[in-house]
Amino acid sequence: MRTRVIVTLLTSLFVHAADACSFPSALQGTWTSSNYGTFTIGSSYLYMTKSIISGTTGTNFTCILNTGNFYIVESMQAFVPFTGATTYYRAYICFDMRAVTSYSYYYYQQSDKETGFNNERIVGLANGTTVTSTSQVCKTTVDVSEYHTLVKSGAGYSALVTCPDVMLGNYNYKYTDATGSYCTNTTVMDVCSNKSVITFNYTQCSQRIAYSASRREPHVATCQFYQKCLLHEAVRMD
Repeated sequence: MRTRVIVTLLTSLFVHAADACSFPSALQGTWTSSNYGTFTIGSSYLYMTKSIISGTTGTNFTCILNTGNFYIVESMQAFVPFTGATTYYRAYICFDMRAVTSYSYYYYQQSDKETGFNNERIVGLANGTTVTSTSQVCKTTVDVSEYHTLVKSGAGYSALVTCPDVMLGNYNYKYTDATGSYCTNTTVMDVCSNKSVITFNYTQCSQRIAYSASRREPHVATCQFYQKCLLHEAVRMD
């Protein structure tokens, strides 16, 4: 699959009779995802507001296989990958879910990048394929830094965790992107006043950092691996 999927749906193919697995009660509810918008998770389904299939609004999935932290979900929609194709496919995602608190998770997508899904870590399999093993979808182990976050809707700052020791303190920073460099090396980032929040001094430099207009980037999920601190982008809380 090398082409962006152009969806063609048939009503008779919309629901696939797969053996469902169950999400634990702790994962059920509404969440904010750092890469797929809003998740609504039920006992055996997951809906995301981001559409990964052209021509659809959001994407519905059924949980079809669970082993430990791994949850494989299958799109309820069947689609043809490009105009003129006669074979229908379904999208599969391998979620490797890790709890941080009762209100926050981080997860990996343990599949290879697929050009047909804009280089998302999503697998396309022919409609009717029976998935009996996680290895059919979970085909790789991504770098430990390549994770995404989930924050329970309405949780607010209950989802926070303490930043790792190596981050605690006040730091000077300079912001650089493709258009140039902003701020100066005297601009302060504070991870000391509140050990769960990264605060940028926008009085010293007004360049927006990360997501939050309030200058405070809540620390939702961290990962320490062989003494190296790896941070994912903050999920906006304000």
